[in-house]
Amino acid sequence: MKLFTLFVVLLMSKIGSAVISIQNNRYKGVVIAIHNSVAEDHRIIDNLKELFTNASETLYKMTRNRSYFDDIAIIVPANWSKQVEYVQTIGGNRFSIADFRVDQPNEMYGNVPYTLQADSCGKSGQYVHLTPEFVKELHGNTAKSFGDPGKTLIHEWAHYRYGVFDEYADKYDEKTRPFYYDAENNIRATGCSENIPGWLADEGQPCSLGIDGLPNENCEFYPDMNANGGHSSLMYMHFLPTMEGFCDDTEELQHNSAAPSKHNIMCGGKSTWNVVSNHPDFLNDNNPPRSNLNPKPKFRILQPRIEDGGYFVLVLDVSGSMSGQRIAMLHRAAARFIKTQVPDKSQLAIVTFSTVPKTLADLTLVTPETREVLADRIPNKDDGGNTAIGQGLLLALEVLSDKDATDGGVIILISDGEENVLPHIADVIPKILRSRVRINTIAFGNHASRHLEKLVRLTGGHGYFFSDDDISGNKVAALQAAFFAAVSTQADVELQPVELNNNIFDIPSGSEQRGKIVVDEAIGRNTQFIFTAEEPSQLELALKSPSKKIHNNRTKTFIPDKTIAAASFNIPMAEVGKWEYRIKNNYYMKQVVGVSVISEPKDIRKQPIRIKAWISDVQFNYLQDASEAKIFAEVKKKYTPILGATVLAMVERPTGDQVEVELHDEGAGADIKKNDGIYSAYFTQFKGSGRYSVTARVVNDGNARVRVKKIGKPKQGALTIKKFDPDF
Repeated sequence: MKLFTLFVVLLMSKIGSAVISIQNNRYKGVVIAIHNSVAEDHRIIDNLKELFTNASETLYKMTRNRSYFDDIAIIVPANWSKQVEYVQTIGGNRFSIADFRVDQPNEMYGNVPYTLQADSCGKSGQYVHLTPEFVKELHGNTAKSFGDPGKTLIHEWAHYRYGVFDEYADKYDEKTRPFYYDAENNIRATGCSENIPGWLADEGQPCSLGIDGLPNENCEFYPDMNANGGHSSLMYMHFLPTMEGFCDDTEELQHNSAAPSKHNIMCGGKSTWNVVSNHPDFLNDNNPPRSNLNPKPKFRILQPRIEDGGYFVLVLDVSGSMSGQRIAMLHRAAARFIKTQVPDKSQLAIVTFSTVPKTLADLTLVTPETREVLADRIPNKDDGGNTAIGQGLLLALEVLSDKDATDGGVIILISDGEENVLPHIADVIPKILRSRVRINTIAFGNHASRHLEKLVRLTGGHGYFFSDDDISGNKVAALQAAFFAAVSTQADVELQPVELNNNIFDIPSGSEQRGKIVVDEAIGRNTQFIFTAEEPSQLELALKSPSKKIHNNRTKTFIPDKTIAAASFNIPMAEVGKWEYRIKNNYYMKQVVGVSVISEPKDIRKQPIRIKAWISDVQFNYLQDASEAKIFAEVKKKYTPILGATVLAMVERPTGDQVEVELHDEGAGADIKKNDGIYSAYFTQFKGSGRYSVTARVVNDGNARVRVKKIGKPKQGALTIKKFDPDF
């Protein structure tokens, strides 16, 4: 399959996840979400409760009395029938930020649980994928295949939370090997412990040896399930009855640093307990062992109201430092956001702040009529005051609270200054965390409060940054992309629109610019071709469809809007194929023209290719440790990886200049697994400390393809029980 669509996305700190905290050995804020495509079955709820209750006991034991699950939210699909125990909550997508996701099988793994893990040793993963079948068959096929499901779950939790890796070989990772020679030149199966008795066999037959003297690639190690040996490790054969915990440096749970396992390769031979115990949850005697605790979790069953969209509050800085071009750019981008990007059925409010905060619009249902009213409320000039970010946030919480919409609500905060009015951000963080609101931030320049990043990290939001240099057309496009990303992620994953293009052109007076956009077969619904400029009325625009139909300034599809300095063509169902556009600048001087194209999937059952991009945590925190700065981009069609694409990241440095970095999916350098659809690269080209802004795009040079489904054994994930009859 050939891919031609260009994807553009603003990078963020992480794909997005719920915010888990630990205090007094108790994990709070764990989120399990069931996908809307999962058929209603109350066994899933009952079994999830049982699974996580047992897993919490296992976690308490495996972390040596240091932690357990205390507060767990289960998000039930809005299309399931209402039940007395379900708490009705505001609408919006929570599946894409859940820690554990119950969804249809990834064809690469089947019903085997797995964790999406892209970063280095000790870094958290993105999510854990469980299938409905795995959950429903807890006492049937799941127990037969994986042993104690609680141990299986904590095996994945250790990947997700603590950043450890499997202590066995990955057949799809060339750097690991299933067998090796130990120091005495004995053949050993790759694993944490060398003390597990068992047999080597190739589908029931004796294994043949390769030219290196090691067993052939089809040979497998079958442990003796009845033997009294092998007490570690949870990251190896977690299903063994004798397995008691993570391997360490003690004689009882001795770590085997010589085995060519994924964990040893990624973690430099450290034991899994070494990595776990040095995680911030436990480092420096955080959450020390406490005996006789009751590790039984409490569950909240939440169900988004099916009639609701998302709940958003724009919190806009109108202090004196926002004067001039900044407030003008903010006005245009925010007005366009309201007119064209906020989904129908959403609720939107507008709050401003300078020396004091003001509510310009309470939460209002977004309709074609109210869009104009709300857009007119966006301020177009500053008021010369100070910067009271904390007060603005408190007022936004109050606005959400009036409709009981803090839990799951989203605040989009835009500011360019250092706060200088009490209370400060640090003072209001406890109240923000109790509200369970998510905060996305947009920072103008290096002088914007550094606490903005802390808000993002603590609430599970996304952060965006624009440098201090001139407010160019590139900045306008990036700001619009930030607004788009902030709202689009609130829709159900399958309904989220795709941004196909976001380009900027300098077009001299009287000159033309031509380009093309390819709409593939999975998208086309509610497609918008948007052109922005200082004087859009002076642009002569033409758009040609694949069937040669012409749209121009005189056709019904053309919609000019001077208030947001834009003109657009709105196509209810765009044809598949190559669309061509022509822009002629009739203004008396050069214009910077932005071209963006947004389209929605035609059918939720046939998903388009999407890109999700993020940066490593240390990169997000001002890049003080350059050795750990990484850029990631996940390019997939649903769960299926896209291979062979060209993925380019553009990094804007604090000095305002840009550098391009190509990301790779080759299992080398920053990329930890080949052909998994996650493209990665280290970033080392720093120019001083400060904020770094990153955008990414994916193009096809003819080599991109969808990874073909593998038949038979799953790609990897948690190991299943291998039974062997030595007398056969």
